[in-house]
Amino acid sequence: MIKLSDLEYQNKLLKAQQNVGAHTNYLIDVLKPAIERGDWDELEALDIALP
Repeated sequence: MIKLSDLEYQNKLLKAQQNVGAHTNYLIDVLKPAIERGDWDELEALDIALP
């Protein structure tokens, strides 16, 4: 888990990860289901970025 003490920076990170491509919420639409499936190869192939 990444702990961020700067709430403004945290909010910017969350907002940037919500609208990715055609997804209005990439975290919920793409990442959460992939995590629930537990397929690490699938997760490694996904676009996940942190500034």
